[in-house]
Amino acid sequence: MKLRNILGLTLCAFILSSGFTSCSDDDDKKVEPKVISGTFKFSKSEAEVTVTDPEVKGQVEEAVNSYSKGGTYVFKLDGTYTFKSDEKLTSRESGESGEVSGTYKLEGDKLALTSGDITESLAYTETAIRSSQDVAAKVAEELELAAGVVTKALQIDVFEKITK
Repeated sequence: MKLRNILGLTLCAFILSSGFTSCSDDDDKKVEPKVISGTFKFSKSEAEVTVTDPEVKGQVEEAVNSYSKGGTYVFKLDGTYTFKSDEKLTSRESGESGEVSGTYKLEGDKLALTSGDITESLAYTETAIRSSQDVAAKVAEELELAAGVVTKALQIDVFEKITK
């Protein structure tokens, strides 16, 4: 009877101790980068403007909106993208075609696009991409405004996902 109790306790101890050891499958988890795929087409341009002279605010907003080129982003699952501008950017001297391609990296709501040595950061949601650019100095120079009149001038282009 005592031998049976000792064997039973030994068996229970063995079973309980094996529960404390585990495989290392959760120790080596690799975080795969998020990828997106699909086409995002230009839908609208927005201007965020702050000026010290309210009389020129309309002119500044109009100038900021005129910088938008429109276009289409195409993202592939292999981490590459292509952007094709709606505006005819072809230049006889430079040979540019209005098409840019490169790689992308998605981290949360930030989308980093890299083409050559240039990296651009965009805001991302599943249905839209927002590209913003500070154009305050450009607008002030173009409209020949005094220094400090244009304190903020952001050009924001919104690209919405095309669903099929």
